[in-house]
Amino acid sequence: MAGIDFKARQANIPGTGKELISVTSREDIGRFVAAILKHPDVTKNTVVRIAGDTVTANALVEAYEKQLGTKFDVNYRPADEIDRVAQEGLKTGDLAAYFKNRIPLFTGTGRIQLDRPTEVSMSLIPTS
Repeated sequence: MAGIDFKARQANIPGTGKELISVTSREDIGRFVAAILKHPDVTKNTVVRIAGDTVTANALVEAYEKQLGTKFDVNYRPADEIDRVAQEGLKTGDLAAYFKNRIPLFTGTGRIQLDRPTEVSMSLIPTS
């Protein structure tokens, strides 16, 4: 996950860390793509949203801490601050500042959470 430095055991989390976000592993992406390609009749001209899991950033950090057996130094950056800096970048033409801050804003506001995967995607994915 962006914002997590495993080597340094640090996590820089946009927002409060309590916002729900959808995360998907490479393995999940592979399973979804394979299922979609096997059923073109069902997925043709259809938007298929995929998500492996929906969690909070805090829960992810806790899982990493448990798996690695060590605590992380966790820092939070308020979503309104991120938005302010992004908007400043846009106004001044500093697109790097805009995108560097705008993308984490989705995490800090929970906007990268899929409300509900499509029925198509769920019906095609093997359970095992």
